[in-house]
Amino acid sequence: MANLGALVDALQAGRESASDRRLRELKSGFGVPANREAEVNAVACAVAEGVDAINEADGVGLRAEHFVDPMLAQAWAELQDMRTTGEAVHIIPLLSRLKDRQPFDGEFEERRFQEELDRDVSVAAQPVFAREIRDAWERRELAEVLAIALRTTWQGKGLPHIHEDLADGLRAIERQRSEDMQEARSVFAAASATLGETGAIVPSGFAAVDQKLDGGFRGGDLVIVAARPSMGKSALITGVANNMTKQGYGCTVFSLEMKAQQLANRMIAERAWIPLGAIRTGNLSGQQHVDFAGAAGELSERPLTICDMPGLTFADIAQRARAQVERYGHRCIIVDYLQIMGGLDAANMNYAVGAITKGFKNLAKELNVPIILLSQLSRAVELRKPPIPIMSDLRDSGSIEQDADIIAMLYRPEYYLREGCPEDEKDLVNIIFVKQRDGATGTVDMRFHAPTASFHARDVF
Repeated sequence: MANLGALVDALQAGRESASDRRLRELKSGFGVPANREAEVNAVACAVAEGVDAINEADGVGLRAEHFVDPMLAQAWAELQDMRTTGEAVHIIPLLSRLKDRQPFDGEFEERRFQEELDRDVSVAAQPVFAREIRDAWERRELAEVLAIALRTTWQGKGLPHIHEDLADGLRAIERQRSEDMQEARSVFAAASATLGETGAIVPSGFAAVDQKLDGGFRGGDLVIVAARPSMGKSALITGVANNMTKQGYGCTVFSLEMKAQQLANRMIAERAWIPLGAIRTGNLSGQQHVDFAGAAGELSERPLTICDMPGLTFADIAQRARAQVERYGHRCIIVDYLQIMGGLDAANMNYAVGAITKGFKNLAKELNVPIILLSQLSRAVELRKPPIPIMSDLRDSGSIEQDADIIAMLYRPEYYLREGCPEDEKDLVNIIFVKQRDGATGTVDMRFHAPTASFHARDVF
């Protein structure tokens, strides 16, 4: 009768909630499929290796619901959220979050939990841990399906009903197993259906740039615009925002360096063709007053939002960007610039910058809009003759090179050559595309009009 007793226990367990039953069976050694060691290793690896380890597990489709241990499941959910918000992935902030969400049963349990995560695990093994956790989860799901079929059998229902319950349960497991995957048929069908569509493309408004980008910036892309100071990266992005909004594409600009009024003055100067110095001093002619008012009136009707609050963290920007896209349909997010964002750990800038760029890449994909992130270049570029920037000049690069879909660097020959600059290179700006994930690299030449701090096609003046 021992087997019958076990069946009765199983039926009784079927009346409990899934989480209570799993926890009870884990503690009692009921034999529930579980691999707690793999769960500890996965969380410990994420704590030790940071965002890279979380991304490795994502590749296997690991989620918090796949964990059997409630504390480890909550820990994994918090780690994923820390990555999304750009918070540094370390044990101390993790413990703080866990105390808020699911308090420890005294200091001893907290200390034991922390000690358990203090182990030497390699990020290379993270996919193995993730697969082991998912495998155990699938076995638990299968056990639950079989328990339901067993209960149906004991209730005296007919074989067709039992077969239907089993088939439904197994299909549900297969759907859950493959929900993160797309079959080749659906992927290529979607590619065929969208051939030539430009719905997710947002033109920069600069013809030469858009030609290089095969039409413009694409939804989901992280675009890095990098330069040394005084090369014109803020001016370029002001022009991009001006052009986009003129075409009706909503744009949100996070100006962490300049005040909103300064940015507005630049846009008016470009639109009205009035020297920026004259706008700053208010020394305008009669016609310039008219042109200024006309440009300001037109720009005020554009779908443009400027946030000039200093020290915003990635989490702050992500929250506001989501609101702009979801509520107002904005099509592009611009951040000026990376190195002065709040929340950066000066003691480990490479790690902090890497976490932020990964966060922006994930945000771009989530919102399906291009995110243009400005960045400084290191002084190493100025030690080179000529000082033309290259990929390795990215300051505090972290994983910028990996995360970015497009990297454009600015170089103004006149700035460095001064009096020795050839006549045809005066006012010239090279926009050097050193990376384009889905297109060709190369250089686009434009003109920089210093009085209005604006960019134009090479043949404009």
